[in-house]
Amino acid sequence: MGALFSSFAQAELISTDWQVAGDGYSTLDTVTGQEWLDLTLTKGMTYNEVAQELGEGGMFEGWRLPTVDEVHALIDNAIPDDGVTQYNGYSTTQSSTYTTIFLDMFGDYIGLHEIAGSQNVAFSGIYTSMNIAYKSRNAYSPDTSVTYYGMLAGVFLVSDGGMTLGSKTDPLIGQYQNATSVNAPLAFGALGLMLTGMGLRRRKG
Repeated sequence: MGALFSSFAQAELISTDWQVAGDGYSTLDTVTGQEWLDLTLTKGMTYNEVAQELGEGGMFEGWRLPTVDEVHALIDNAIPDDGVTQYNGYSTTQSSTYTTIFLDMFGDYIGLHEIAGSQNVAFSGIYTSMNIAYKSRNAYSPDTSVTYYGMLAGVFLVSDGGMTLGSKTDPLIGQYQNATSVNAPLAFGALGLMLTGMGLRRRKG
């Protein structure tokens, strides 16, 4: 448990529940207080298909499409050893530790998101080699289902808090979101002690 928690803590991510206790379909970024939907749930969908499901009664009601800056911040927080950029949208990492955590948390390698000032979309995430991180890689039509070197992309969706089961029922998550909203996050060491007592949930495969 100690080693497992250490990896999760360093990546600043906590698995949470979206609709049903134990589903593990959302992930809390403890740095921003935002929750992110599993990429497996949008895998293979186009950006516009997902956008059409965000309204009342839609498949992803309550979620929203993130900005490119929010996605980049997620990658930075999830993969803190993101290395020197080799070329646009591609960088190496010092180890596969954080990319492994990213895959375990989000259930997929890459997700689509907006390109600022463009009608196209890009993807961010990790590569199957597990030691490469992507930020805003390539450009695609928002009506395209993207596959990159065998990796079928999902679409990033984010919540600012309060709409997932985890944020409604887990006071620890709500406390973290309230703290980050006023730029006064809880010490992660204290969070670690509380999580150790609760037990960490691994993401549903």
